[in-house]
Amino acid sequence: MPMGRSAQVSLAAADKRLNEVYQKLLRSMPSDEPDNFPRTALIAAQRAWIKFRDAECALVGETEGGVRMWKSAFDTACQSQMTEERVERLEKLLADHEN
Repeated sequence: MPMGRSAQVSLAAADKRLNEVYQKLLRSMPSDEPDNFPRTALIAAQRAWIKFRDAECALVGETEGGVRMWKSAFDTACQSQMTEERVERLEKLLADHEN
């Protein structure tokens, strides 16, 4: 898990990639219908995932980071790792959806 400045750079890159994949997946989905809500479900899941990631990584920072400076570093490193994992998940959904 990268730490400090490296984690910030990794998080920025992962966030950029996450947004790209998310937008591509969203565009590839059919419009919502009365009994089928793929776009709405994706948007809700992504919003909930962001809240979960932020809360989970704040916990990691507080419990594993020690002093204030390291709490932030652990939080950022956690966000970077979780975001990279989310990118992989959305890429799989996109691949499955395109097939």
